[in-house]
Amino acid sequence: MIKFDEEIKNYKKSLEIGESADAIYNQDFTDMADVVLGIMKDDKKSAKRSSSSHHA
Repeated sequence: MIKFDEEIKNYKKSLEIGESADAIYNQDFTDMADVVLGIMKDDKKSAKRSSSSHHA
């Protein structure tokens, strides 16, 4: 049986639509595209370093 008084104590109000959007968009999420771009950038930097060290 549901303990109504206990459920009321544990109740947390959900965010309104506008508040939810703000909470979501203000998060710093890294998506897969960001990860891939970061890897590609790191690869280009290491390739430049290795090619310039061979010429020295």
